[in-house]
Amino acid sequence: MIPKDLDIEEFAKALSGQAGELFPPELPDALKQTVIQVVYNFIKIAGNALNGEAREYNQDETILVCQLVGEWMYHKGIDNYKNQIPQEYWEPILQQIAFAIFESAKNAVNEGKPQDDIITIAENAVNATYHDCLQQLANENKLAKSVDEMMNQSNLHDYVEENYKEEEVSPVQEEKDLKMMTMALFFKSLPPDEVGKLVKLLNEEQRRQIVTYIQMQDLEKLVDPVIYNKYLEKFNNFMPKVQQKKKRNSMFSRINKSFENIKENDLNILISKERKNVKNFLLRVYSGKIKEEDIFPMDLTNTIIDYTIQKVKTNENKEEKEQ
Repeated sequence: MIPKDLDIEEFAKALSGQAGELFPPELPDALKQTVIQVVYNFIKIAGNALNGEAREYNQDETILVCQLVGEWMYHKGIDNYKNQIPQEYWEPILQQIAFAIFESAKNAVNEGKPQDDIITIAENAVNATYHDCLQQLANENKLAKSVDEMMNQSNLHDYVEENYKEEEVSPVQEEKDLKMMTMALFFKSLPPDEVGKLVKLLNEEQRRQIVTYIQMQDLEKLVDPVIYNKYLEKFNNFMPKVQQKKKRNSMFSRINKSFENIKENDLNILISKERKNVKNFLLRVYSGKIKEEDIFPMDLTNTIIDYTIQKVKTNENKEEKEQ
């Protein structure tokens, strides 16, 4: 049984919405919609299944199990596509993986294991189940690649590598020019004060190139829209401080509003079971003393904030009912 005031459907909507925001833009939109729906559906199924258990699960335990199911549905939904698995087998594979995650995570929670151990146990269950599913299809000659090759394909690893590695500088001058032209085209769409902030992040040569391209009257005609979109995505790595600060401020504004009606002692109790670095992060946000080194990667920060806002809201609703 799960807490009565925990809205699993809203949680499923929030997490599937994040899946849509993080979805690789180079992949088909039809796949994106499928993955979003899969994440939503399986989170609801996991939540309803926990609600049918005799044991009472608290909010943290419920969200952990459901989130593990949702996140792995996202990654394995993409892996199925990249591995060229026939589409009629996608749903059966995901069902088996979701069941394996649910059972392994639920049992680990029941045994009182730490959160980090539960995450590892769930990942091991995913890998073992996915391998078994692929091996069965391979035995029936229904795969285009070897099982080992498919097991090496991991959207989770691709995501980490793509988002957290340092940007490599291409030695090809033409590619450098295209990047600078894309940057200049993007700058032309911004207010002058924003351009000034961004230009300060560039070295002298880059600033000179940007100014030259901005002054070109036909710059829009020189950059193909496809090329523009390609390099605009990579351009994010040139100016993380400014772009991430704006998004970060928006996220902190939401959680600070949520913190308006909660006392620090009550917040300490509410987040007492969180990991130490998460607790430190939330308390620093609450006190207004957040530091750069306290901040997690953007998508993880957003998940923590959404999760905490939901906990605060649930706590407020509970207090209102008790009054």
